[in-house]
Amino acid sequence: MRRKTEVKRLAFIEAAGKLFLNRGFSAVTMESIAAAAKSSKVTLYNYFSSKEELFEAWAFEAGKGAFEQLVAAIDDNMEPRDVLFRVGTAYLKLITKQEVISINRLIIGEVERFPQLAQRFYAVGPKRTLANLILAVDSLVVRGALVDQDANKMAVHFKAFCEGTMFEKLIWGIDSLPSEDDIRVLVADAVDRFILFYGNEAKSS
Repeated sequence: MRRKTEVKRLAFIEAAGKLFLNRGFSAVTMESIAAAAKSSKVTLYNYFSSKEELFEAWAFEAGKGAFEQLVAAIDDNMEPRDVLFRVGTAYLKLITKQEVISINRLIIGEVERFPQLAQRFYAVGPKRTLANLILAVDSLVVRGALVDQDANKMAVHFKAFCEGTMFEKLIWGIDSLPSEDDIRVLVADAVDRFILFYGNEAKSS
C-alpha cells in the first residue's frame, strides 16, 4: 500500500475510534466518520465496507507495537524464566495500553446490542494474544522446562497470574495505569508462581 493511501486509511481509523469513544458505537455513522476525517463517504467506502470493519481495524491498530513485542519475546536461546518474564511483561504492556482499555470498556457497554463487536475484537485482540502465550508456554514444554500438560490451560493460568486483580481495576477506573516498575514487580511474582506450579524441577523434586 502506498504511503499516501495508508495515511488516509489510518485517518479514517483514528476518526472512527474517537467517535466510537465519544458517542458510542450505535450513534456513529459512516457519514460522521467521513466528516470527522475531512473526507467523503464515497472515499471512506473505498477503504471500509462498514463501521464494524472500521471498529475491527481500530482494535487491531490499538494493539500494534505492543503485540509485536509479545511475539518477539519468545526466544529459544534465553533461559526459561527470562522467556516467561519477557512474555509476561509484553503481555501486560499490551493490555494496559490506554487505547486497549478504552476499547474493552466500549465493548462492555455495547455487547448486548452489538455482540458482533465483541466477536471482532476477540478475534483481532484477545484470541491472537492468547495464541502467542500458548506458543510461549508450549516452547518451554518442548524444552523440558515446564511439565507436559495442556498448553492452552497453562497459558490461561499464566495470563491470570500476570493480571491478578490489576486489569479489572483498570477497566473499572479504580486504579491508574501501572508504571514499568509496577509491571516488572507483577510479572516477576507471576513467573515465580507459574514455575512453582508448572516447573519441571518443582514437579520432579
